[in-house]
Amino acid sequence: MVDKRSASTNKGKVKFTGKKDRTRGQDHGRGHADYPVIKAMYRLALEYTERVKSFPRDTRFILGDRILNNCYDILEGLIEARYTKEKERVLRRLNLQLEKLRFQTRFCLDVKVLSAKKYGHICEMINDVGKMIGGWLKSLR
Repeated sequence: MVDKRSASTNKGKVKFTGKKDRTRGQDHGRGHADYPVIKAMYRLALEYTERVKSFPRDTRFILGDRILNNCYDILEGLIEARYTKEKERVLRRLNLQLEKLRFQTRFCLDVKVLSAKKYGHICEMINDVGKMIGGWLKSLR
């Protein structure tokens, strides 16, 4: 690790305290560093946000909006599952929503708004999230 030194200012002068910067690799208050499933779903939502921008207008405002809303609902549900006592109920609901997202993604391929390559990439991301949700559910039993 590079020895970064933190600085404090005193009347415009920089004073090095000699302490190493320990913030590297932390999530800086985002609150999901220890939940890889939330990070994975966040990346999937970002990916779909970029993909939907290139959908044809008629598809973007019907199918695209439904997909994005589904992604955001799953992401919000994962955050909810982190804090609720009813984790199993929430995670089962999210599993169902993820299955809907799989079908919506397949539909995007069939109507040719996603290439086979992008479809494969997104499916891998969806499957990764599904495996993590399944593992989380299994750990609760």
